[in-house]
Amino acid sequence: KVHVSKEADNFYTDTLIENIYREEGASSRCFTEEGTRIFMYQGQYYQCIDASGYYILIPNCIYIIYGSPKLNITRLIETNTVRSIIIARNNYPSSQNKWIATCIKTKTPFYAIAQKGAYSVYE
Repeated sequence: KVHVSKEADNFYTDTLIENIYREEGASSRCFTEEGTRIFMYQGQYYQCIDASGYYILIPNCIYIIYGSPKLNITRLIETNTVRSIIIARNNYPSSQNKWIATCIKTKTPFYAIAQKGAYSVYE
């Protein structure tokens, strides 16, 4: 069973999780823990970091950043094994540029939706 919050500020993430769950059914699993969104798709953990900036360290996780959180991305990368970072289009452009520069500097794989378009989990 999928638990999806219906709070207005979490609508973007809830829609993303619902769409993935609807497409994959039993092969996907998502859950919430202490205000963060974590879901698994094809054996890979994804975690959404929203405006609260709250996240849980999960080794080899793909992080989705949206809502312009005040996030020290260098700390996230240095304290955890990050598989990739997806930067959503709804973040402030200055924040996006800063996070992209940090990913390039630390050689962390990233995907900027504003530059490359929709992210495909099938690639």
